[in-house]
Amino acid sequence: MSEANATRVKLISSITAPLGFFVLALLIVEVFLGAVLVGSNIAPETKAAGLWVGLLAFLLVILLVFLLVWFKPENLVYDKDVLSERMRHRDYLAHAKSQSAK
Repeated sequence: MSEANATRVKLISSITAPLGFFVLALLIVEVFLGAVLVGSNIAPETKAAGLWVGLLAFLLVILLVFLLVWFKPENLVYDKDVLSERMRHRDYLAHAKSQSAK
């Protein structure tokens, strides 16, 4: 595996929480738009439109993260292991409650 691929695999595997996913998604969008806008011979009006698209994508991600923090803060900051444990505990409690109701 090349060094570039190893770096990509390490970056993707390091994302264990939803906040990291949002950061990576925003980074990908912004890098793509930046590369297209800088490295292409398109009209200045089109470059300006691309800049606005990038800004809107940035604001959309900020809004989504804000909504997650507001309504489900534990889902944003816990990693996958903690979320799995909490889900198992919740399922166990629901099962125990249904058994005691019988």
